[in-house]
Amino acid sequence: MSNIPFSAAIFDLDGTILDSLWVWRQVDERFFKARGIEIPEAYVREIAGMSFGETVDHTIQRFGLPDAPEAVIAEWLSLAMHEYAHHVKPVAGAREYLRMLKREGVRLAAATANKRALILPCLENLGMSGLFDAVLTTGDIGDGNKADGALFMAAAESLGANPGECAVFEDTLEGIRGARAAGMGAYAVRSVAGRHCICEIDALADGVIDDFRGMRRYHEYPARRRCVIYTARC
Repeated sequence: MSNIPFSAAIFDLDGTILDSLWVWRQVDERFFKARGIEIPEAYVREIAGMSFGETVDHTIQRFGLPDAPEAVIAEWLSLAMHEYAHHVKPVAGAREYLRMLKREGVRLAAATANKRALILPCLENLGMSGLFDAVLTTGDIGDGNKADGALFMAAAESLGANPGECAVFEDTLEGIRGARAAGMGAYAVRSVAGRHCICEIDALADGVIDDFRGMRRYHEYPARRRCVIYTARC
């Protein structure tokens, strides 16, 4: 009998399941360099937890850019596409943890602020696309951020799960707040996106891990079932 303390799990992708935040540092460097702008140190903190659309709007307004939002989105996707499809790797232990949950019958959803055009090829390349029963983006709920919990509620509904059955895995304070707003459990994965508010994240989360190997602190991993096949020659 499994002692996993939830029957459905909702995973953020960037910085949580996917070691991909370096891609966005690279995108920022190229994007701003082409415009002769030095990236302010606070910029990454400012956009943490925002939806893709909110990040675009904030960036245009913050730097007074003449670019249309659609043009910025297209440029960012172009700069990130190859890296997501070929070079992004899972956070340590993430793939194994997802597979274990899947074996134990836990329903799994991805809930991300990123674009499907980037994440779906990435998950396919990593052999992880078949692990999720549903993949949702902030674009599915009007492109708002995660702090109000609406994205997680939509993910739970797609899984046919009640909020109290769900655990959310996130790397930002806004994501953890959203999990709590939705009445769900919350586990925080350490990443640069949450470095500026570690204490607040620690206070809200049910558990905090550096990577998914650390989940053994919060529940046992059921033994992997082995199958023996007997054959006979006649």
